[in-house]
Amino acid sequence: MRRGFLIFLGLGLALLFLPGTGGADLVLEELPYRVSLGPWQEIGRANLTLTELSPGRYLAQFTARCQGVWSLLDGWLPDQYQTEMSFRDGRLCPLVFREKVRIRGRRLVKEYRFDYQQGHLEYWRKINDRELVRMWQVPLQEMVFDPLSLFYNLRLGVFGDLGGGGTIRVQGIPTPEPEEMVLAMGERTDQGRKIMLTIREPKGGERGPFFFCTGTGPGWVPQDAWTRIFKIGKLAGHLEDSRGGMPKAWLNPPRQKLSSLGQ
Repeated sequence: MRRGFLIFLGLGLALLFLPGTGGADLVLEELPYRVSLGPWQEIGRANLTLTELSPGRYLAQFTARCQGVWSLLDGWLPDQYQTEMSFRDGRLCPLVFREKVRIRGRRLVKEYRFDYQQGHLEYWRKINDRELVRMWQVPLQEMVFDPLSLFYNLRLGVFGDLGGGGTIRVQGIPTPEPEEMVLAMGERTDQGRKIMLTIREPKGGERGPFFFCTGTGPGWVPQDAWTRIFKIGKLAGHLEDSRGGMPKAWLNPPRQKLSSLGQ
């Protein structure tokens, strides 16, 4: 179900910050992507935005839509993914991660709530117009990342030196069993940098690999992201525009150990 979204995980690195226009919720960045599948050069559109909700609190949002006959199919692309995050001690801590998708004609909302004070992670679910219902709760004993907060923190340098050939392993959203997200970093070249993502499941299974290529400029802006769908071909996103720069508040903040869960 997350396959269409996972190819865009690398695009989270591209969420650079643009000057806003004021107001309570300040849109800092918007990036559009064209979505292709095999020989079809445009089956839909995707967009990544970053909004400042209040000082130190942000909302990252991924939206996607199929076009033409592809809009008749469920599951190719998600409707919306959101991450609410707080910026503290030089890192972004996920507060709420939401998935909004359509499956067999049903609208499904999944919501993962991070309670750092109580030390647990809750999963809530909603089908169509029903109320949100809590499905399970697990201990939150170490840092857990959703895809968007992972790539923001990667871009901020929270995981240290990102030399070619290195590997980054972090705990992903549980299901409720823990999952691991593994990033294999390619070498920097004149054309940019290639990074591979694999999702490792608790019973030994894997999802992926998912690839993305960053540009050569500052900010690790992904130009393309892709995976392969069996018997169909390459599902990819292609960046159409890129502007912005790093926010001053994020440049040299004090940092704590990543294992700290203090919120």
